[in-house]
Amino acid sequence: MGAAGSNRAGQEPTLAKAALRLTEAVEDLGDIRGSVGAEQVGGAFARGFEAKTDLRKKFEQAPLEKYKFVMHQAEEALKSEDLSALSDAQLMRRYFERVVPIKNYPTDLQMLALLHEMHRKATAKNLDAVLGLLAAGFQFLESKTLHNGKTELAWAATHLPPVRASDYTAQKDSRLVGAPYPIVAWLTEPEIMRGHSALLKSMADMKKLEELAGKEK
Repeated sequence: MGAAGSNRAGQEPTLAKAALRLTEAVEDLGDIRGSVGAEQVGGAFARGFEAKTDLRKKFEQAPLEKYKFVMHQAEEALKSEDLSALSDAQLMRRYFERVVPIKNYPTDLQMLALLHEMHRKATAKNLDAVLGLLAAGFQFLESKTLHNGKTELAWAATHLPPVRASDYTAQKDSRLVGAPYPIVAWLTEPEIMRGHSALLKSMADMKKLEELAGKEK
């Protein structure tokens, strides 16, 4: 999937813009106020769990649809730029560099760099390289865990160059600081957020009912 053609320049993409646009499309994200009965809560939980199960089956049957969705979302977030010369791997790297405020999370940046390299090799249909990078990822995780979160040896096992945090320019937008959970995620399908939000809401309502029951004893 190539990135689409020329667009307007000079507009800095931000996660906040993407998130605020997505919030408008996802209308039922997690309002946990109001009193409900146990039967209503149980029904909401069952529906949320059922939706989550259906989405998992959908992914298992057509995993490439998730890839297409994510690439489309990244392209949408960067549509003010000319993306025509970028490969899929380059487009996703650009998305994280410009849109996601990740630069202050060193370990996340390292895992992202590993994913970027796997993406590049996968789209080049180099399965041997993908499997080698996958093995390096296992080495990274083991070493990081055994060394109490330190990643010096872990990163050496990947054979990748040091990550430069300065490549990632996105800033956390003040409008998203302290936002109620679940916050929207631009690369995540709205139906997943709706289903997850429904589960969170029903669990919160269950907790309220338990607290009320405890007070009545």
